[in-house]
Amino acid sequence: MSNGTAANAEARIDGWTPRSYLAGEAVTLFGRGVRAKYSDGLLTPGANLYLDTVDGRLNDTVTTGDAVGVAKAINADDIRFTRDS
Repeated sequence: MSNGTAANAEARIDGWTPRSYLAGEAVTLFGRGVRAKYSDGLLTPGANLYLDTVDGRLNDTVTTGDAVGVAKAINADDIRFTRDS
């Protein structure tokens, strides 16, 4: 899982999955432009989201490993992925 703690290989993303997978398990990756439910009414519409310092999570604060952002809140629940590499 990606992590924005440092600007290194862990901050790299290849795409998005709808759930967690075990290491070595086959996955389906989704890319830029995909819309997904991410929250239960806690997002600020229009806010950019960045890789969090916690593996696999997003945050509304810029991190060392992600100064650009990877998603944008569409409404209080849904996001659109804006980056996949």
